[in-house]
Amino acid sequence: MKNTEKQLSTLKKVVYGSGEFFGGTATVIVLSIFHKFLVEYAGLTPFLAGVAVFAGRFWDAVTDPLMGTISDKTRTRFGRRRPYFLIFSVPASLLFLLLWIPVVLNGMIYKVIYYSMAYMLFSTFYTMLNTPWLALGPELTSDYNERTNIVTIRMVFSLLGSLFAGTVPNILIQNFPDSGYLIMSGILGLIYVVIWMSMFFFMEEKPVDSTHQEMPFLTSFKMAMKNKSFQRLLGMYVAIFLAIDFVVASPRYLAEELFQRPFLVQLMMGILIFGMLAGLPLFTFLTKKMGRKHALTAGALVWMAMLLFFFILPRDISLFLLLPIIAVMGMAMSAAFVVPWSALPETIDVDRLVNGRNSEGIYAGIMTFTRKLISSTVVLIIGASLSLAGYVSNIPDSLRAEDRDRIVSVLGTEAADPVEAAYPDRSGGVYPKDENLSKNQNINALNALKKAGYITQPENVLFAIRVNTAGYPILLLILAMIFSITYPVRKRHHDLMRRKLEGTEKDQLSEEEEEELKGFLRKAYLT
Repeated sequence: MKNTEKQLSTLKKVVYGSGEFFGGTATVIVLSIFHKFLVEYAGLTPFLAGVAVFAGRFWDAVTDPLMGTISDKTRTRFGRRRPYFLIFSVPASLLFLLLWIPVVLNGMIYKVIYYSMAYMLFSTFYTMLNTPWLALGPELTSDYNERTNIVTIRMVFSLLGSLFAGTVPNILIQNFPDSGYLIMSGILGLIYVVIWMSMFFFMEEKPVDSTHQEMPFLTSFKMAMKNKSFQRLLGMYVAIFLAIDFVVASPRYLAEELFQRPFLVQLMMGILIFGMLAGLPLFTFLTKKMGRKHALTAGALVWMAMLLFFFILPRDISLFLLLPIIAVMGMAMSAAFVVPWSALPETIDVDRLVNGRNSEGIYAGIMTFTRKLISSTVVLIIGASLSLAGYVSNIPDSLRAEDRDRIVSVLGTEAADPVEAAYPDRSGGVYPKDENLSKNQNINALNALKKAGYITQPENVLFAIRVNTAGYPILLLILAMIFSITYPVRKRHHDLMRRKLEGTEKDQLSEEEEEELKGFLRKAYLT
Protein backbone atom coordinates (compact mmCIF):
# COMPACT_ATOMS: atom_id res chain seq x y z
CA MET A 1 0.00 0.00 0.00
CA LYS A 2 1.52 3.32 -1.06
CA ASN A 3 1.36 6.36 1.18
CA THR A 4 -0.42 8.94 -0.94
CA GLU A 5 -1.65 11.09 1.89
CA LYS A 6 -1.41 14.82 1.20
CA GLN A 7 -0.95 17.58 3.73
CA LEU A 8 -4.36 18.90 4.74
CA SER A 9 -4.87 22.49 3.54
CA THR A 10 -5.51 25.31 6.01
CA LEU A 11 -8.92 25.93 4.41
CA LYS A 12 -10.03 22.36 5.03
CA LYS A 13 -8.71 22.44 8.59
CA VAL A 14 -10.72 25.60 9.23
CA VAL A 15 -13.87 24.25 7.54
CA TYR A 16 -13.65 21.04 9.54
CA GLY A 17 -12.88 22.88 12.77
CA SER A 18 -15.90 25.17 12.30
CA GLY A 19 -18.13 22.21 13.14
CA GLU A 20 -17.10 22.68 16.76
CA PHE A 21 -18.95 26.03 16.79
CA PHE A 22 -22.15 24.00 16.63
CA GLY A 23 -21.23 21.94 19.70
CA GLY A 24 -19.71 24.91 21.52
CA THR A 25 -22.79 27.10 21.30
CA ALA A 26 -25.36 24.34 21.82
CA THR A 27 -23.60 22.94 24.90
CA VAL A 28 -22.97 26.28 26.61
CA ILE A 29 -26.47 27.57 25.90
CA VAL A 30 -28.09 24.47 27.36
CA LEU A 31 -25.84 24.54 30.43
CA SER A 32 -25.88 28.26 31.16
CA ILE A 33 -29.09 29.62 29.59
CA PHE A 34 -31.66 26.90 28.92
CA HIS A 35 -32.04 25.93 32.58
CA LYS A 36 -32.50 29.58 33.54
CA PHE A 37 -35.01 30.02 30.69
CA LEU A 38 -37.06 27.05 31.92
CA VAL A 39 -37.12 28.43 35.46
CA GLU A 40 -37.82 32.08 34.71
CA TYR A 41 -39.78 32.07 31.44
CA ALA A 42 -41.35 28.61 31.30
CA GLY A 43 -42.22 28.65 35.00
CA LEU A 44 -40.60 25.33 36.00
CA THR A 45 -38.97 24.77 39.37
CA PRO A 46 -35.15 24.45 39.30
CA PHE A 47 -35.45 20.70 39.90
CA LEU A 48 -38.07 20.10 37.18
CA ALA A 49 -36.04 22.23 34.76
CA GLY A 50 -33.11 19.95 35.53
CA VAL A 51 -35.31 16.92 34.84
CA ALA A 52 -36.29 18.29 31.41
CA VAL A 53 -32.66 18.95 30.48
CA PHE A 54 -31.60 15.56 31.84
CA ALA A 55 -34.19 13.75 29.69
CA GLY A 56 -32.93 15.46 26.53
CA ARG A 57 -29.27 14.88 27.32
CA PHE A 58 -29.93 11.24 28.23
CA TRP A 59 -31.67 10.59 24.91
CA ASP A 60 -28.93 12.45 23.07
CA ALA A 61 -26.34 10.23 24.73
CA VAL A 62 -28.15 6.99 23.90
CA THR A 63 -28.34 7.76 20.16
CA ASP A 64 -24.62 8.57 19.73
CA PRO A 65 -23.07 5.06 19.51
CA LEU A 66 -25.87 3.85 17.24
CA MET A 67 -25.35 6.81 14.92
CA GLY A 68 -21.62 6.14 14.94
CA THR A 69 -22.16 2.59 13.70
CA ILE A 70 -24.69 3.75 11.08
CA SER A 71 -22.24 6.28 9.66
CA ASP A 72 -19.46 3.65 9.64
CA LYS A 73 -21.68 1.43 7.45
CA THR A 74 -23.00 4.20 5.19
CA ARG A 75 -21.92 3.95 1.55
CA THR A 76 -22.76 6.75 -0.91
CA ARG A 77 -20.95 8.48 -3.75
CA PHE A 78 -20.47 11.42 -1.35
CA GLY A 79 -18.83 9.25 1.30
CA ARG A 80 -19.83 7.87 4.70
CA ARG A 81 -20.11 11.12 6.67
CA ARG A 82 -20.84 14.04 4.34
CA PRO A 83 -24.43 13.14 3.27
CA TYR A 84 -25.64 13.69 6.84
CA PHE A 85 -24.41 17.30 6.76
CA LEU A 86 -26.54 17.98 3.69
CA ILE A 87 -29.69 16.17 4.85
CA PHE A 88 -30.01 17.15 8.50
CA SER A 89 -28.60 20.70 8.81
CA VAL A 90 -31.88 22.55 8.12
CA PRO A 91 -34.14 20.26 10.25
CA ALA A 92 -31.74 20.57 13.20
CA SER A 93 -31.83 24.38 13.00
CA LEU A 94 -35.64 24.44 12.87
CA LEU A 95 -35.94 22.10 15.85
CA PHE A 96 -33.57 24.34 17.83
CA LEU A 97 -36.30 27.01 17.71
CA LEU A 98 -38.73 24.73 19.58
CA LEU A 99 -36.61 24.90 22.71
CA TRP A 100 -37.16 28.63 23.16
CA ILE A 101 -40.94 28.93 22.90
CA PRO A 102 -42.48 29.82 26.31
CA VAL A 103 -45.48 27.52 25.92
CA VAL A 104 -48.68 28.16 27.90
CA LEU A 105 -49.85 24.83 29.36
CA ASN A 106 -51.96 24.08 32.39
CA GLY A 107 -49.97 21.88 34.73
CA MET A 108 -46.24 21.73 35.40
CA ILE A 109 -45.96 18.14 34.18
CA TYR A 110 -47.13 19.08 30.67
CA LYS A 111 -44.44 21.74 30.43
CA VAL A 112 -41.81 19.23 31.53
CA ILE A 113 -43.04 16.81 28.86
CA TYR A 114 -43.03 19.48 26.15
CA TYR A 115 -39.50 20.75 26.83
CA SER A 116 -38.16 17.23 27.35
CA MET A 117 -39.60 16.11 24.00
CA ALA A 118 -38.43 19.28 22.22
CA TYR A 119 -34.92 18.78 23.53
CA MET A 120 -34.98 15.08 22.61
CA LEU A 121 -36.00 15.90 19.03
CA PHE A 122 -33.29 18.51 18.65
CA SER A 123 -30.76 16.13 20.24
CA THR A 124 -31.60 13.43 17.71
CA PHE A 125 -30.76 15.68 14.78
CA TYR A 126 -27.76 17.09 16.67
CA THR A 127 -26.42 13.53 16.88
CA MET A 128 -27.07 12.89 13.17
CA LEU A 129 -24.74 15.81 12.41
CA ASN A 130 -22.21 15.76 15.21
CA THR A 131 -21.32 12.05 15.35
CA PRO A 132 -20.45 11.70 11.61
CA TRP A 133 -18.48 14.94 11.90
CA LEU A 134 -16.47 13.62 14.85
CA ALA A 135 -15.87 10.34 13.02
CA LEU A 136 -14.53 12.27 10.02
CA GLY A 137 -11.74 13.86 12.08
CA PRO A 138 -9.48 10.81 12.62
CA GLU A 139 -9.67 10.07 8.88
CA LEU A 140 -8.22 13.43 7.81
CA THR A 141 -4.55 12.81 8.67
CA SER A 142 -2.30 10.28 10.40
CA ASP A 143 0.41 12.74 11.45
CA TYR A 144 0.84 13.15 15.24
CA ASN A 145 1.37 16.93 15.19
CA GLU A 146 -1.21 17.54 12.44
CA ARG A 147 -3.83 15.81 14.56
CA THR A 148 -2.95 18.12 17.45
CA ASN A 149 -3.19 21.15 15.12
CA ILE A 150 -6.63 20.12 13.85
CA VAL A 151 -7.89 19.70 17.40
CA THR A 152 -6.48 23.14 18.29
CA ILE A 153 -8.43 24.74 15.41
CA ARG A 154 -11.53 22.83 16.53
CA MET A 155 -11.14 24.15 20.05
CA VAL A 156 -10.73 27.73 18.81
CA PHE A 157 -14.17 27.40 17.19
CA SER A 158 -15.51 25.73 20.32
CA LEU A 159 -14.38 28.65 22.45
CA LEU A 160 -15.61 31.21 19.94
CA GLY A 161 -18.95 29.42 20.09
CA SER A 162 -18.84 29.50 23.88
CA LEU A 163 -17.99 33.22 23.79
CA PHE A 164 -20.93 33.82 21.45
CA ALA A 165 -23.24 31.77 23.65
CA GLY A 166 -22.06 33.51 26.80
CA THR A 167 -22.56 37.06 25.53
CA VAL A 168 -24.85 37.49 22.50
CA PRO A 169 -27.94 35.73 23.96
CA ASN A 170 -27.75 37.87 27.11
CA ILE A 171 -27.54 41.06 25.04
CA LEU A 172 -30.54 40.00 22.93
CA ILE A 173 -32.57 38.99 25.99
CA GLN A 174 -31.86 42.31 27.70
CA ASN A 175 -32.80 44.36 24.63
CA PHE A 176 -35.70 42.19 23.46
CA PRO A 177 -37.19 40.69 26.64
CA ASP A 178 -40.16 39.06 24.91
CA SER A 179 -38.41 37.69 21.81
CA GLY A 180 -34.68 37.62 22.60
CA TYR A 181 -34.51 33.84 22.97
CA LEU A 182 -36.21 33.24 19.62
CA ILE A 183 -34.02 35.83 17.86
CA MET A 184 -30.96 34.15 19.33
CA SER A 185 -32.07 30.69 18.16
CA GLY A 186 -32.86 32.03 14.67
CA ILE A 187 -29.40 33.60 14.30
CA LEU A 188 -27.70 30.42 15.48
CA GLY A 189 -29.88 28.29 13.20
CA LEU A 190 -28.67 30.21 10.13
CA ILE A 191 -25.04 29.91 11.23
CA TYR A 192 -25.48 26.17 11.73
CA VAL A 193 -26.83 25.69 8.20
CA VAL A 194 -23.86 27.59 6.71
CA ILE A 195 -21.38 25.49 8.71
CA TRP A 196 -22.79 22.11 7.70
CA MET A 197 -23.33 23.03 4.07
CA SER A 198 -19.71 24.22 3.90
CA MET A 199 -18.67 20.90 5.43
CA PHE A 200 -20.53 19.02 2.72
CA PHE A 201 -19.14 21.01 -0.21
CA PHE A 202 -15.52 21.60 0.93
CA MET A 203 -14.50 18.44 2.79
CA GLU A 204 -13.39 15.20 1.16
CA GLU A 205 -13.36 11.66 2.49
CA LYS A 206 -10.80 8.95 1.95
CA PRO A 207 -11.95 5.80 0.15
CA VAL A 208 -13.01 3.03 2.54
CA ASP A 209 -10.79 -0.05 2.61
CA SER A 210 -13.22 -2.73 1.45
CA THR A 211 -11.08 -5.49 2.98
CA HIS A 212 -11.93 -4.27 6.48
CA GLN A 213 -14.79 -6.15 8.05
CA GLU A 214 -18.10 -4.65 9.12
CA MET A 215 -19.74 -5.82 12.31
CA PRO A 216 -23.13 -5.56 14.03
CA PHE A 217 -23.58 -2.65 16.42
CA LEU A 218 -23.32 -4.63 19.69
CA THR A 219 -20.27 -6.57 18.51
CA SER A 220 -18.58 -3.36 17.40
CA PHE A 221 -19.43 -1.67 20.70
CA LYS A 222 -18.03 -4.57 22.76
CA MET A 223 -14.82 -4.66 20.74
CA ALA A 224 -14.29 -0.94 21.21
CA MET A 225 -14.80 -1.23 24.96
CA LYS A 226 -12.13 -3.97 25.14
CA ASN A 227 -9.61 -1.37 23.98
CA LYS A 228 -7.73 -0.50 27.19
CA SER A 229 -6.15 2.62 25.71
CA PHE A 230 -9.64 3.85 24.81
CA GLN A 231 -10.99 2.99 28.27
CA ARG A 232 -8.37 5.24 29.88
CA LEU A 233 -8.94 8.00 27.36
CA LEU A 234 -12.69 7.80 27.87
CA GLY A 235 -12.36 8.09 31.64
CA MET A 236 -10.02 11.07 31.28
CA TYR A 237 -12.30 12.77 28.77
CA VAL A 238 -15.51 12.32 30.72
CA ALA A 239 -14.04 13.46 34.03
CA ILE A 240 -12.37 16.57 32.67
CA PHE A 241 -15.31 17.70 30.56
CA LEU A 242 -17.72 17.17 33.44
CA ALA A 243 -15.52 19.57 35.38
CA ILE A 244 -15.81 22.03 32.49
CA ASP A 245 -19.61 21.63 32.47
CA PHE A 246 -19.85 22.59 36.15
CA VAL A 247 -17.63 25.64 35.64
CA VAL A 248 -19.45 26.82 32.50
CA ALA A 249 -22.83 26.48 34.22
CA SER A 250 -21.74 28.61 37.19
CA PRO A 251 -21.09 32.26 36.12
CA ARG A 252 -24.76 33.26 36.07
CA TYR A 253 -25.37 31.96 39.59
CA LEU A 254 -22.05 33.34 40.85
CA ALA A 255 -22.69 36.82 39.44
CA GLU A 256 -26.38 37.16 40.25
CA GLU A 257 -26.59 35.35 43.58
CA LEU A 258 -23.15 35.10 45.23
CA PHE A 259 -21.62 38.42 44.16
CA GLN A 260 -25.00 40.16 43.53
CA ARG A 261 -23.61 41.91 40.45
CA PRO A 262 -25.60 40.67 37.43
CA PHE A 263 -23.44 42.64 34.98
CA LEU A 264 -20.61 40.21 35.81
CA VAL A 265 -22.23 37.31 33.93
CA GLN A 266 -21.01 38.39 30.50
CA LEU A 267 -17.71 39.71 31.83
CA MET A 268 -16.89 36.47 33.66
CA MET A 269 -17.81 34.31 30.66
CA GLY A 270 -15.81 36.56 28.34
CA ILE A 271 -12.69 36.53 30.53
CA LEU A 272 -12.96 32.75 31.01
CA ILE A 273 -13.22 32.07 27.27
CA PHE A 274 -10.50 34.56 26.30
CA GLY A 275 -8.28 32.83 28.86
CA MET A 276 -9.00 29.50 27.16
CA LEU A 277 -8.21 30.96 23.74
CA ALA A 278 -4.93 32.36 25.07
CA GLY A 279 -4.06 28.99 26.60
CA LEU A 280 -4.67 26.92 23.44
CA PRO A 281 -1.36 27.72 21.67
CA LEU A 282 0.49 27.27 24.97
CA PHE A 283 -0.89 23.80 25.61
CA THR A 284 -0.60 22.82 21.94
CA PHE A 285 3.13 23.62 22.27
CA LEU A 286 3.41 21.81 25.62
CA THR A 287 1.61 18.75 24.25
CA LYS A 288 4.10 18.47 21.38
CA LYS A 289 7.12 19.04 23.66
CA MET A 290 6.11 17.29 26.91
CA GLY A 291 3.57 14.75 25.73
CA ARG A 292 -0.16 14.72 26.42
CA LYS A 293 0.00 13.30 29.94
CA HIS A 294 2.35 15.96 31.34
CA ALA A 295 0.57 18.82 29.56
CA LEU A 296 -2.79 17.72 30.93
CA THR A 297 -1.42 17.30 34.46
CA ALA A 298 0.14 20.78 34.42
CA GLY A 299 -3.13 22.37 33.30
CA ALA A 300 -5.22 20.43 35.81
CA LEU A 301 -3.03 21.43 38.78
CA VAL A 302 -3.21 25.15 37.94
CA TRP A 303 -6.95 24.86 37.31
CA MET A 304 -7.51 23.20 40.71
CA ALA A 305 -5.48 25.91 42.46
CA MET A 306 -7.72 28.60 40.96
CA LEU A 307 -10.89 26.68 41.86
CA LEU A 308 -9.88 26.59 45.53
CA PHE A 309 -10.22 30.38 45.64
CA PHE A 310 -13.98 30.10 45.02
CA PHE A 311 -14.44 28.52 48.45
CA ILE A 312 -12.99 31.58 50.19
CA LEU A 313 -13.77 34.52 47.91
CA PRO A 314 -15.81 37.19 49.77
CA ARG A 315 -19.08 38.29 48.22
CA ASP A 316 -17.78 41.85 47.82
CA ILE A 317 -14.54 40.75 46.15
CA SER A 318 -12.77 43.32 43.99
CA LEU A 319 -12.86 42.75 40.25
CA PHE A 320 -9.08 43.36 40.20
CA LEU A 321 -8.71 40.08 42.12
CA LEU A 322 -11.62 38.08 40.70
CA LEU A 323 -10.98 38.57 36.97
CA PRO A 324 -7.28 37.49 36.98
CA ILE A 325 -8.27 34.31 38.84
CA ILE A 326 -10.84 33.55 36.15
CA ALA A 327 -8.37 34.38 33.34
CA VAL A 328 -5.66 32.07 34.72
CA MET A 329 -8.23 29.34 35.27
CA GLY A 330 -9.39 29.68 31.66
CA MET A 331 -5.83 29.32 30.38
CA ALA A 332 -5.35 26.17 32.46
CA MET A 333 -8.67 24.72 31.26
CA SER A 334 -7.51 24.86 27.64
CA ALA A 335 -5.37 21.76 28.30
CA ALA A 336 -8.61 19.80 28.51
CA PHE A 337 -9.57 20.87 24.99
CA VAL A 338 -6.26 19.94 23.35
CA VAL A 339 -5.44 16.55 24.87
CA PRO A 340 -8.39 14.07 24.75
CA TRP A 341 -9.61 14.57 21.18
CA SER A 342 -6.06 14.61 19.74
CA ALA A 343 -5.50 11.23 21.44
CA LEU A 344 -8.64 9.56 20.05
CA PRO A 345 -7.21 8.67 16.60
CA GLU A 346 -4.34 6.69 18.13
CA THR A 347 -6.73 4.57 20.21
CA ILE A 348 -8.61 3.85 16.97
CA ASP A 349 -5.29 2.82 15.42
CA VAL A 350 -4.91 0.25 18.20
CA ASP A 351 -8.27 -1.26 17.24
CA ARG A 352 -7.42 -1.22 13.54
CA LEU A 353 -4.16 -3.10 14.09
CA VAL A 354 -5.77 -5.68 16.38
CA ASN A 355 -9.09 -6.21 14.56
CA GLY A 356 -8.54 -4.90 11.03
CA ARG A 357 -11.63 -2.69 10.78
CA ASN A 358 -12.77 0.89 10.08
CA SER A 359 -14.33 1.98 13.36
CA GLU A 360 -14.06 5.77 13.65
CA GLY A 361 -17.83 6.23 13.97
CA ILE A 362 -18.39 3.85 16.87
CA TYR A 363 -15.49 5.38 18.82
CA ALA A 364 -16.72 8.95 18.25
CA GLY A 365 -20.23 7.80 19.21
CA ILE A 366 -19.07 6.17 22.44
CA MET A 367 -17.04 9.25 23.38
CA THR A 368 -19.99 11.59 23.03
CA PHE A 369 -22.45 9.01 24.40
CA THR A 370 -20.56 8.55 27.66
CA ARG A 371 -19.92 12.21 28.24
CA LYS A 372 -23.50 13.27 27.47
CA LEU A 373 -24.98 10.45 29.53
CA ILE A 374 -23.02 11.51 32.59
CA SER A 375 -22.91 15.26 31.93
CA SER A 376 -26.70 15.31 31.69
CA THR A 377 -26.55 14.92 35.45
CA VAL A 378 -24.69 18.24 35.83
CA VAL A 379 -27.79 20.40 35.30
CA LEU A 380 -29.82 17.92 37.36
CA ILE A 381 -27.31 18.12 40.24
CA ILE A 382 -27.21 21.91 40.09
CA GLY A 383 -30.99 22.17 39.97
CA ALA A 384 -31.51 19.66 42.78
CA SER A 385 -28.86 21.22 45.03
CA LEU A 386 -30.30 24.71 44.60
CA SER A 387 -33.86 23.51 45.20
CA LEU A 388 -32.88 21.58 48.34
CA ALA A 389 -30.94 24.59 49.60
CA GLY A 390 -34.02 26.83 49.23
CA TYR A 391 -33.33 28.78 46.03
CA VAL A 392 -35.63 31.82 45.66
CA SER A 393 -36.93 32.16 42.08
CA ASN A 394 -40.14 34.19 42.56
CA ILE A 395 -41.04 37.55 44.05
CA PRO A 396 -43.13 37.71 47.28
CA ASP A 397 -46.93 37.71 47.06
CA SER A 398 -46.96 41.12 48.72
CA LEU A 399 -44.74 43.92 50.03
CA ARG A 400 -45.29 45.96 53.14
CA ALA A 401 -45.87 49.62 52.31
CA GLU A 402 -42.75 50.76 54.17
CA ASP A 403 -40.60 48.11 52.41
CA ARG A 404 -41.88 49.13 48.99
CA ASP A 405 -41.19 52.80 49.69
CA ARG A 406 -37.67 51.99 50.91
CA ILE A 407 -36.93 49.86 47.82
CA VAL A 408 -38.10 52.64 45.50
CA SER A 409 -35.91 55.17 47.28
CA VAL A 410 -32.87 52.86 47.14
CA LEU A 411 -33.25 52.03 43.45
CA GLY A 412 -34.31 55.44 42.19
CA THR A 413 -37.30 56.25 39.99
CA GLU A 414 -36.36 54.50 36.73
CA ALA A 415 -34.74 51.41 38.29
CA ALA A 416 -37.76 50.96 40.57
CA ASP A 417 -40.25 50.78 37.67
CA PRO A 418 -40.34 46.93 37.64
CA VAL A 419 -41.16 46.88 41.36
CA GLU A 420 -43.90 49.47 41.02
CA ALA A 421 -45.33 47.55 38.04
CA ALA A 422 -45.34 44.31 40.03
CA TYR A 423 -46.98 45.92 43.09
CA PRO A 424 -49.14 48.71 41.60
CA ASP A 425 -51.98 49.14 44.14
CA ARG A 426 -51.93 49.48 47.89
CA SER A 427 -54.39 47.49 50.00
CA GLY A 428 -54.23 48.60 53.60
CA GLY A 429 -50.66 48.39 54.81
CA VAL A 430 -49.42 46.18 51.96
CA TYR A 431 -48.99 46.14 48.20
CA PRO A 432 -50.26 42.79 46.76
CA LYS A 433 -48.53 41.37 43.70
CA ASP A 434 -50.36 42.04 40.41
CA GLU A 435 -52.29 38.87 39.58
CA ASN A 436 -51.78 39.46 35.84
CA LEU A 437 -48.04 39.86 36.13
CA SER A 438 -46.22 38.36 33.13
CA LYS A 439 -43.23 36.08 33.53
CA ASN A 440 -40.92 38.74 32.10
CA GLN A 441 -42.26 41.34 34.56
CA ASN A 442 -41.73 38.87 37.40
CA ILE A 443 -38.10 38.41 36.37
CA ASN A 444 -37.49 42.17 36.12
CA ALA A 445 -39.06 42.73 39.51
CA LEU A 446 -37.04 39.87 41.03
CA ASN A 447 -33.78 41.32 39.71
CA ALA A 448 -34.72 44.77 41.00
CA LEU A 449 -35.52 43.38 44.46
CA LYS A 450 -32.19 41.57 44.49
CA LYS A 451 -30.40 44.76 43.48
CA ALA A 452 -32.11 46.65 46.31
CA GLY A 453 -30.98 43.98 48.76
CA TYR A 454 -34.56 43.01 49.64
CA ILE A 455 -34.20 39.47 48.28
CA THR A 456 -31.04 37.50 48.99
CA GLN A 457 -30.47 33.79 48.67
CA PRO A 458 -30.09 31.76 51.89
CA GLU A 459 -26.58 30.85 53.01
CA ASN A 460 -27.26 27.23 52.07
CA VAL A 461 -27.85 28.31 48.48
CA LEU A 462 -24.63 30.33 48.41
CA PHE A 463 -22.68 27.35 49.74
CA ALA A 464 -24.30 25.08 47.13
CA ILE A 465 -23.19 27.53 44.41
CA ARG A 466 -19.59 27.38 45.69
CA VAL A 467 -19.66 23.56 45.75
CA ASN A 468 -21.11 23.38 42.23
CA THR A 469 -18.49 25.84 40.97
CA ALA A 470 -15.41 24.38 42.62
CA GLY A 471 -16.02 21.29 44.77
CA TYR A 472 -17.25 18.90 42.11
CA PRO A 473 -14.74 20.09 39.47
CA ILE A 474 -11.78 19.53 41.82
CA LEU A 475 -12.83 15.92 42.50
CA LEU A 476 -13.32 15.32 38.79
CA LEU A 477 -9.91 16.74 37.89
CA ILE A 478 -8.22 14.41 40.35
CA LEU A 479 -9.99 11.51 38.65
CA ALA A 480 -8.95 12.78 35.19
CA MET A 481 -5.28 12.88 36.23
CA ILE A 482 -5.48 9.28 37.47
CA PHE A 483 -6.79 8.15 34.08
CA SER A 484 -4.12 10.24 32.33
CA ILE A 485 -1.32 8.60 34.29
CA THR A 486 -2.55 5.11 33.33
CA TYR A 487 -3.08 5.96 29.61
CA PRO A 488 -0.70 3.59 27.77
CA VAL A 489 -0.05 5.26 24.38
CA ARG A 490 3.09 7.36 23.99
CA LYS A 491 4.47 9.14 20.92
CA ARG A 492 6.82 6.20 20.25
CA HIS A 493 3.84 3.82 20.10
CA HIS A 494 1.97 6.23 17.82
CA ASP A 495 4.88 6.35 15.39
CA LEU A 496 5.18 2.55 15.28
CA MET A 497 1.44 2.12 14.67
CA ARG A 498 1.35 4.65 11.83
CA ARG A 499 4.37 3.10 10.13
CA LYS A 500 2.73 -0.31 10.37
CA LEU A 501 -0.60 0.94 9.03
CA GLU A 502 0.85 2.98 6.19
CA GLY A 503 3.06 0.09 5.11
CA THR A 504 5.47 1.99 2.88
CA GLU A 505 8.83 0.46 2.11
CA LYS A 506 10.59 3.35 3.79
CA ASP A 507 8.60 2.84 7.00
CA GLN A 508 9.07 -0.94 7.18
CA LEU A 509 9.46 -2.06 10.81
CA SER A 510 12.49 -4.02 11.91
CA GLU A 511 12.08 -7.31 13.76
CA GLU A 512 12.81 -5.58 17.06
CA GLU A 513 10.23 -2.87 16.32
CA GLU A 514 7.65 -5.51 15.34
CA GLU A 515 8.14 -7.21 18.71
CA GLU A 516 7.95 -3.86 20.50
CA LEU A 517 4.67 -3.05 18.74
CA LYS A 518 3.20 -6.47 19.52
CA GLY A 519 4.10 -6.05 23.18
CA PHE A 520 2.45 -2.64 23.28
CA LEU A 521 -0.74 -3.90 21.61
CA ARG A 522 -1.01 -6.70 24.17
CA LYS A 523 -0.98 -4.05 26.90
CA ALA A 524 -3.28 -1.64 25.06
CA TYR A 525 -6.05 -4.09 24.11
CA LEU A 526 -7.82 -6.86 26.04
CA THR A 527 -7.54 -9.95 23.85
